[in-house]
Amino acid sequence: MKQGATLEGFIQFVYEKLLSNEEMKDVDVRKNYFYEGNSGVKHEFDVYYEMKVAKNIHKIAIECKDYQAPVEKRDVSEFYGKLMDCPGVQGIMVAQNGYRPTAEQYANHYNIKTITTKELPNICQIAAMDIKRVLLPDKETVGKPFWCIMEIDKDSEMTTGNYFILPDKNKKIIPLFLSKKAAEEVRKHILDKEEYQVYGIRKENLGFLCDAYKLTSEVKLGICPLLSSMIQKGADFFVIEIDGKELRQEFLE
Repeated sequence: MKQGATLEGFIQFVYEKLLSNEEMKDVDVRKNYFYEGNSGVKHEFDVYYEMKVAKNIHKIAIECKDYQAPVEKRDVSEFYGKLMDCPGVQGIMVAQNGYRPTAEQYANHYNIKTITTKELPNICQIAAMDIKRVLLPDKETVGKPFWCIMEIDKDSEMTTGNYFILPDKNKKIIPLFLSKKAAEEVRKHILDKEEYQVYGIRKENLGFLCDAYKLTSEVKLGICPLLSSMIQKGADFFVIEIDGKELRQEFLE
């Protein structure tokens, strides 16, 4: 039997049970799955699952290490090499006996989640974080192509999920910026600016925003075409309201 096969089977079982409920439809969990990377090479992942959230496909690859000793940095590096060839796939490592400090440091830097089998009872939290990643930006997100301003929780320094909305009596508009600098410049003029932070919007986040736009008649989306230098010089601030369907067609399809 392949080393770690029992652990891989258990992880597959946990995720299948975790994700097999009415709210998590269109979920596919597989063991020893081969994923073809951009290079054309097929990479084997111990456990792999996809699920559909807000019309976006969320992809997770899980590497299982049933070692007697802590996982080494080279093991994380090898896993990262696979992920680099498979854009859009988020990585999680599960180890039987923990990780070397350099392995943890390397994984954290490249946004690979590291957990041990002792933490598996809390694996629901890991899945929740994965779903939140699709719906909400984080500090590491690079705007492709937009940036936004979001409220943060001062204790955790993480976003609360609330987007900054322009103070307009007639409409509630979430402004989307073409650059991080422009968003930062606007944030400086917010009265309680310490409660907000600039975040990049990846395609998955943008897809969720487009869908949310269609579901509510209160909050609208608007693109701010101004550059940071124009805002600094006191140019009249304005946004161009855009339909969520048009935004999806232009940037996501």
